[in-house]
Amino acid sequence: MPKKTEKTKKKILNKVLTIVGKNGVKALSARKLADAMKMTPANLYHHFKNMDEIIGEAIMYHLASYRKDIFHEQHDDLYEYLVATEQGILQYIDKNSVQIKGYKVLCISYAHRPDIKKRISNLLLSRRETGTEKIKEIIGERVEKETVDRFMMGLTLLMEGSHQYASGFGFKEEYFEAFKYALRVLVNDLLGEEK
Repeated sequence: MPKKTEKTKKKILNKVLTIVGKNGVKALSARKLADAMKMTPANLYHHFKNMDEIIGEAIMYHLASYRKDIFHEQHDDLYEYLVATEQGILQYIDKNSVQIKGYKVLCISYAHRPDIKKRISNLLLSRRETGTEKIKEIIGERVEKETVDRFMMGLTLLMEGSHQYASGFGFKEEYFEAFKYALRVLVNDLLGEEK
């Protein structure tokens, strides 16, 4: 796919998230989206088959862009890696609150569709496996699988709570410090260390 076409598709998908985030799912139509993009509906359908495809792609676009540049850092220390990862996620949340709201509204309205549900599930499962592999890479073979699984569940709950807080109240340094404290407890439990 040519770069210009790919760039236009991303702009369209971002605009979908913005429209829905600001005005709700009922504010989204081919005409309104095309107007917001300063193009005709025919141009819109040059990039996508129909509105169902646009909505499904907008959901997946958000999930893909959400952590696109966050996991690139290399760390040998598990705690430092997770702090850097969470800080990147929270900064993304703080900068993209309207698009995140649009994503959530679309999920509530459309995630029951089997095609979207399956794509979301596959992407999230892949991310979890990647995260687990990265953690295993950092800690090596010194921790039992059951302990890593328990750690991953605790980490998921801690991060989800952090993301919900940031989505509602924005990034706050004092909250991030509390997150880091709870994370340190989890990491120490995983590694059997005290720091």
